[in-house]
Amino acid sequence: MTGYASIPSAHVVRTREAQVLVRGWAGGESAGLTSSDLVGRGAAHAFGRPEGRFRFVESTASRDGSVPEGSPVEPPPGWSELQAHPGWEWFQLAGIKALLEVEWGLDRTPEHRYGSVELRRELAVREWLRAHPLQAAELKDIILAEEYASLREYVEDACIEAGVPPPVHLRYGNWGPLSAKAMRDLVDAVPSANTWSTLRFLKHRDANLPWEQHDWTDLWALSVAIPYCDVVVTERRWAHLATIGGLSRRYGTTVSSGWRAIENELARVVDV
Repeated sequence: MTGYASIPSAHVVRTREAQVLVRGWAGGESAGLTSSDLVGRGAAHAFGRPEGRFRFVESTASRDGSVPEGSPVEPPPGWSELQAHPGWEWFQLAGIKALLEVEWGLDRTPEHRYGSVELRRELAVREWLRAHPLQAAELKDIILAEEYASLREYVEDACIEAGVPPPVHLRYGNWGPLSAKAMRDLVDAVPSANTWSTLRFLKHRDANLPWEQHDWTDLWALSVAIPYCDVVVTERRWAHLATIGGLSRRYGTTVSSGWRAIENELARVVDV
C-alpha cells in the first residue's frame, strides 16, 4: 500500500538534526527538517545501511548481552543477487519461514536484547523513585540531563564535520549560572530528543504504567515518527502520553491508537 515508503532510523535522524542545529550556530541555513527531507523507500533507507536490517558479524552476541558480538564482516557471496530479487523488501519485513526457524548464527530480534538492557535501566529508575518519593520533582531535570548527555555526542560530531569548534561548555555541561536552562533549551531544540525525553518522563511519572522490554524500541520509533509524520498510530498508552505531553499539538501530528484510527485516516485520504 505504501510502496515501502520509510523514514530513517532515529540515529540517522538525530545526526541530521544536530547538523541543522550547528549550521544555525554557524550562521547558515537553520530551517528544520521536514517529512519530505526524510521520506525514502525501503529497508536500506530505514536502517541507514545498504543491507537494510541485516548486519554481518563474526559472531552474534549472547542473549543476555554478557558476550558482545564479533567484528563486522563482508556479506556472504550471492548477497547482491538476493538484494536484486523482486521480493527483497518483503523479505526484509517478514523473512521466510525456513530462515526464521534457523537459530544458529542468526539474531532475529536484537532489539529485544538491547531492550532488556534498557529495561533494567528503567526499572532501576522506577525503584529509585519509590525509594526517594520526595525527589520525584527532580525527575524531569534528571531525564533532560541524560538526554543532553546523549545528544552532546551528535552535536560535537556535527561541529567537527562543519568545521565549527565545539563549545567548551557543551562538552562539559557547564554553561555557568544558566546551565540548567541551556540544557533544557538544547534538548527542546531537537525534535527527536524532545519527544524521547517527554515520553520517558511522563511514563515514569505514572507509576501505573509498567516498563516492558519493547518500550525501548517504541521510544526510538516514536521519537522520529511523532515530530516528522502527519499521523501516528501506536499503542493506546503512548498515544495518551503524546497528547497530554503536548507533542501532538506541538508537531501538528495526529497520534491515536487502534485499527479504527487507521481506517479513519485511510478514509480521509481517499476522500481528499
